[in-house]
Amino acid sequence: MELKTLEELLETLRCGGESTSVEAKRAEKISESILETVSAFSNEPGLGGGYLLLGVENKGSTECPDYRISGLTGRDVYERRI
Repeated sequence: MELKTLEELLETLRCGGESTSVEAKRAEKISESILETVSAFSNEPGLGGGYLLLGVENKGSTECPDYRISGLTGRDVYERRI
């Protein structure tokens, strides 16, 4: 799997939403959901891993995704970099 930048991953999410290789979680705390995603990326045959973006949330809808930085303190600093 070719490594992607944060900007490329966010663009992937904004253009098509989550996929088998890219997931976004608000991640205010480490939960079972995050552990399940890591396990799926690790164990799915032929997948070769994946990207889990923590602190990113879909503020739009399934049809029109709008992924944004979310759940992080000092959020304005992160948003200016994207």
